[in-house]
Formats: sequence, C-alpha cells, structure tokens
Amino acid sequence: MSQFRPMLTSHGVTEQQWRVIRVLAEEEQLEISLLAERTSILGPSLSRILKNLESKGLLTKKQDKADGRRHWIKINAKGRRLIKTIEPHSREIYEHIEHAITAEKFEQLTSLLQAISSDLINHNNKNDTDLNG
Repeated sequence: MSQFRPMLTSHGVTEQQWRVIRVLAEEEQLEISLLAERTSILGPSLSRILKNLESKGLLTKKQDKADGRRHWIKINAKGRRLIKTIEPHSREIYEHIEHAITAEKFEQLTSLLQAISSDLINHNNKNDTDLNG
C-alpha cells in the first residue's frame, strides 16, 4: 500500500475508502453487512467511512423499505468518475510493481493471495455452519 497511499491521498481518499468504492463499483448495490464482509472492514469503521464518502457525494445510502434496520449502499456518478480518474494511476503503480518483481512473480503473488482469500472465506463459512448447525 505504500505505493498507492500517496496517489490515493492526492485524490482525497484513504485506502479503506478506496476499498469500499472499488467493491461498490463491482455491484449494483450492497447491504451494509455484505459490504463489511467484502471489504473486510468492521462495522463501526465502515459506518464512519460510509458517512465520510456520503458527505463527499460519492455514494448514496437508502433504507430498506421492507426492513428499516437494513440499509443499501450504492456508488453514484461522482464516485464512478473518481474511479475513472484514479484507475490509470493505479494501473501505472501495478505495472511498476510488476516490472520490479517480474510478471511471473506478480502472477504467483496474485494467485497465492486469491487462494488465501478463498481459504479464509471457506474456513469462515465452515465455522459459521458449525456454530449454526
């Protein structure tokens, strides 16, 4: 993240805010608990981040009509423009990293990180099943 932090800061977002924005960009909308899971950010921190992003006009938050306790989060046009602005810089950083460690090592690293993430998700799902079953 040390490669990305200065670039994100220059665009007025933190690493965690960027993570939220990127996840929301991949989905139509997400319920807050699912967003917390996908971003690996704890609820209290996510609440603070969402308030900040909402105040910057990057996303919208709507209360669920059927269950007033639930809220849905959606990235808006301004948030999508921010992504389009940041993505070229982000790609440059990834390319720099890839050249520094070779494409093969970068691919191995990415593959390993995806496998670890998948293992952790499967492990957590197994634990949830064990606790609920």
